[in-house]
Amino acid sequence: MFDAFGGGDARALVEVIAEDATWTVPGSVPVARTYRGREEIRRKLADKMGTAFDRVYSVAAEKDITLRQAAMVAAIRQVAGALEARGIYP
Repeated sequence: MFDAFGGGDARALVEVIAEDATWTVPGSVPVARTYRGREEIRRKLADKMGTAFDRVYSVAAEKDITLRQAAMVAAIRQVAGALEARGIYP
């Protein structure tokens, strides 16, 4: 798992979280509470890391590639979308 995550595969981290896991964030910060289940924990991680994590994670799952590879695909898609919105591409 650590080799995969270190190599850019965030799915390796999410996949080792048990379906019925709980994650408690202590204290009085806005995110302090107990998160239940793999999907809720993944969503919180994505929320804290911004929409970029969720977008890249989705590409990684869709294409069955590492997070590092998915980050490149997501970046290319974002640039292509911006260029298309300006009428420059395609």
